[in-house]
Amino acid sequence: MRSITTLSLPRRRIATLSLMFFGALATGSAAACDVWRDEFGFYRGNCNLSVEFKDKYRVNMEFVATLEPRFHFKLPNFHPRKFKYFLTGTDLQIDVEVENLGDLAAPAADVAVMVNIVDPITGAQQAAMAYTARTMTIQPTSSQRVLITHVQVPNTLQDWDIVSVAMVDPGTPAQPVRGSVVESNETDNALTHSCRVYGPNPDTSLEPCN
Repeated sequence: MRSITTLSLPRRRIATLSLMFFGALATGSAAACDVWRDEFGFYRGNCNLSVEFKDKYRVNMEFVATLEPRFHFKLPNFHPRKFKYFLTGTDLQIDVEVENLGDLAAPAADVAVMVNIVDPITGAQQAAMAYTARTMTIQPTSSQRVLITHVQVPNTLQDWDIVSVAMVDPGTPAQPVRGSVVESNETDNALTHSCRVYGPNPDTSLEPCN
């Protein structure tokens, strides 16, 4: 007899099944079960059981089980949503909009930004400039605009490209991997963006900053 069963089992139930199989071995019956976890996170098993009754027969059973989490930890999750630019003459204000995708309020944290100004005609770039600003508390599913800095483009006679990289809650010497705030997702804290400050005869192949 062959059957396929789909189960949603807590960890205690899986342990109970294991004890049942070991009990079958102790009473003289043969039991062999292979249990593994597939790429989707489901536990799959294949059991061959031999049970002594009036007649000997073998039971083959396959099952699929999931472990339902018993605890859900509420954590914040920083995500730099987008850059915002405001141009006045050669002065370019750079802001970053930071959102909290988690389900717990995100405390104040640093926002580190690296800015490069590039000449799109020659490809030459100025020395990269590093800035750090700080958020205030951000409630779940809310966002906050953070003023990063003002930079000066060299002139208004031609196009200039602005390449910006932001990292919210960057690593510290004490916490080089995750930063100072524990988040539900530590992999979505960075954002890279490029835009162009247009001159009199703009090349519109890159979106404008202003």
